[in-house]
Amino acid sequence: MDALPDAQRVDSLDRLLAERACGRLLADPVVHTPETASVTSCLATFRVDGHRGEPLPAGPPVRVGHHEDRFQRRDGRWPLAHRTPHLAFGVATPRA
Repeated sequence: MDALPDAQRVDSLDRLLAERACGRLLADPVVHTPETASVTSCLATFRVDGHRGEPLPAGPPVRVGHHEDRFQRRDGRWPLAHRTPHLAFGVATPRA
């Protein structure tokens, strides 16, 4: 972290101290082949940077959108192979 400029170091620390909540609605996966599948999940992120202390009441979301995820079966498991994010909107993150 010493190689980062001071402004980036402070921003990184604030992000570690941020209060975040993210809700997701996951649709049923679509199996394309026995080895590939995809799913679309909607998301809303609620966040306040630099907050320390008790949880804050939820404000409006700072990001809303969805992810289009592709999965590739490997060794009987379905790890994420690719994610394409689509943000309907995003606003500046409020600071505590």
